[in-house]
Amino acid sequence: MNAMAPALSLTQRDAESAVSQALTAAFGFGRRAARAVADVAACNERTALAWLNGTSTPDFVHTMRLMAAVPEFAAEARRLAGMATDLDPELERDLSDFVSRIQRRMAMDR
Repeated sequence: MNAMAPALSLTQRDAESAVSQALTAAFGFGRRAARAVADVAACNERTALAWLNGTSTPDFVHTMRLMAAVPEFAAEARRLAGMATDLDPELERDLSDFVSRIQRRMAMDR
């Protein structure tokens, strides 16, 4: 793989493995995990299970949804694109939760 941007030499199998590892790190494995991934990505459970099993990869829309909602997935996507220099998944998750709480509070104050 290309050291600067591994995605430049990524195979389909490599992509399936990367997706599986990132989603499993975030959600675990099994039916409950597939249900959680499906909820986040707005897809069906069978599709989410295929991603968790490493037998397929999300399309663009689902990739964007997963990147927006799953810090572990976003971190892996940035790493593969050669852009993983700054944020780690836990920090990004905490930051995302903080921003969401602020937005909810602001909405309640209106």
